[in-house]
Amino acid sequence: ITFWLQPINWESNDSSFHVLFETHGKTSFIIYKYFEDSKLIWFVGDKNRPALADKIEAKVNWKPGNWQHLAVTWSPDKMQLYVNGE
Repeated sequence: ITFWLQPINWESNDSSFHVLFETHGKTSFIIYKYFEDSKLIWFVGDKNRPALADKIEAKVNWKPGNWQHLAVTWSPDKMQLYVNGE
């Protein structure tokens, strides 16, 4: 999954929870900015095997109006979150 994001009226260190991408089915994928700090979280869960749910986190420093590129990859063995190519 890859997409561009431009926060218009919020910064990464605000106290709001921002869902950036979400889909549900046999497998759930959620990318969100956590409300307590500048954490971006990528969550993957399988509704048939909830114990296998996993997440990874990345610190971000975003300002309103600045474009950000997000990309995530996953396989049974590995998850990866890229913010602006890193």
